[in-house]
Amino acid sequence: MSDSKAQTSIELLGLREVVNSVGAYIFTKDMLGRYTYANNLVCELFGVSLQEIIGRDDSDFFDLKVSNELRINDRRVTEHGEKIELEERNIVKPSGETRYYWTIKAPIRNSGGEIVGMCGISTDITERKLLEKSLAEQRDLSNAILNNIEALVYMKSWDRKFIYGNSEIAKLMGVESKDISGQLDTELMDSVIADYFWEKDSKVIENGEKFAGEEIFYDQKGNAIHYWAVKIPVKQSDGSDGLVGFSTNITKLRNAEKELLDVHERYERMIENVAKEYCFYSRDAQGHISYVSSSFTKMLGWHPSKGEKTLQELLTDNPINKEAIKLAALGLKGERQLPFLIELHHEDGSKRLCEINETPLFDDAGKVSGLDGVVHDVSEQKKLEQELERRAHTDYLTGLNNRGYFIELAEREMNRTIRYKHPMSFLMLDIDNFKKINDTYGHKAGDDVLRVLAQVCSKTLRSVDISSRLGGEEFAFILPETPQHCALEVAERLRLALNSAQVPVEGGDAVLRFTVSIGLTSLNGEKDSLDDLMSRADKALYHAKNSGKDRVCVAQL
Repeated sequence: MSDSKAQTSIELLGLREVVNSVGAYIFTKDMLGRYTYANNLVCELFGVSLQEIIGRDDSDFFDLKVSNELRINDRRVTEHGEKIELEERNIVKPSGETRYYWTIKAPIRNSGGEIVGMCGISTDITERKLLEKSLAEQRDLSNAILNNIEALVYMKSWDRKFIYGNSEIAKLMGVESKDISGQLDTELMDSVIADYFWEKDSKVIENGEKFAGEEIFYDQKGNAIHYWAVKIPVKQSDGSDGLVGFSTNITKLRNAEKELLDVHERYERMIENVAKEYCFYSRDAQGHISYVSSSFTKMLGWHPSKGEKTLQELLTDNPINKEAIKLAALGLKGERQLPFLIELHHEDGSKRLCEINETPLFDDAGKVSGLDGVVHDVSEQKKLEQELERRAHTDYLTGLNNRGYFIELAEREMNRTIRYKHPMSFLMLDIDNFKKINDTYGHKAGDDVLRVLAQVCSKTLRSVDISSRLGGEEFAFILPETPQHCALEVAERLRLALNSAQVPVEGGDAVLRFTVSIGLTSLNGEKDSLDDLMSRADKALYHAKNSGKDRVCVAQL
């Protein structure tokens, strides 16, 4: 074979590899609609080989209605020379599943400009279509909820116009919901009342800060209605500022508040004499929060009212909360439990790890009447502990596991692998001519090379693979569930990825490139130790260095 033909063959193979690796369905057809080529995704879709596809048309793979639709689209390309982009629906015969695709079809012309066929690229958009349907359903559900809750829900723009109002606010203003959108607040309310609300609304919009507080609305009969209002700044679809408001009628609560005032003041006087880093709460016999100290608001950003929330409603999805729920239930049974950890939602969306200590309360009959609890935010303490642990296990420069922690993880994985008789491979990697890099470009450039190498390795390898910087420019990797022939492919892929990496050189436009040598070995039975693996991989690495570098060498078992 001549050099030119060989090069062409290589290029065709490379092109075929690209076509088969992209996440799209690629195909070509002749003037009669018969397939002349299809990539792997098309073959998988039809459930047949490429040889079984070539020469057949869409009627062999889709039902009659779909194949006719596809044929009409194809003729626009082959008969009229159009390049088209459109959505197509396919029902594949083997599965009967309906899928949706965004398809681009273009004519194929010969050297004389004559159309001889067409090519197509289709991207599966089924999930997007389903998402759009889901969003529409969610929107309908949201409207149903908003129009049936006993709260005023509305949205206003910067120019005092209502964008949305639910049925509850429409009822209060004596209009239909559909008549609210686009109306100024002064058109729906008395101007004095409208100005009263706009004073707070404008500050929310201008400052971009949430407002929560009490407001008073006077209905058409002049009756004062107390609301607890929450106003949140939002960006409208056109980029302009606005707000969303939620107002709950608290008129009845205001009347009940007088009866609770003495109790509240007594609790507050008690709390003032206690350390400020703690907060206190009470739960009734059903587990509902009946009291929280003001310090609770500082800790978690909210102050729940009686009966509105249970402790469980405040929990995050942290697994530790499963045990916390069990322990919290013990208190309601009259059993005093030891302090326990729990993770709670902060109003700003963050999560706070807290230590809880609860004491059950009993009535005259000896039944549990509630609980008193103390909350201590230990988030920062735990973060510090985790950071110290991370630093103890992590290489400071690359962020990979350090040598000591790698040895621990590797031995643990080896024990598991040997126990279940699974495959495992080990890679030893060294940067070629690293001293020359430091001597030529400086140690900062050398550090940058090490960081880039770690980043490329993290992106190329699996999350289950164990990576480590052993020291200097030497790295090691454990590949669980990976036999030697697969590990060789991984090592080559990693070597090529690192060959392509670019490291900017400080003080200029130049970029630094580097190569690596890799030694590979695999676990050889139960008698193998980690030292055996490291020794064999090190010898293979040495052989790779002596054989010209920039290569992978496999150790002999």
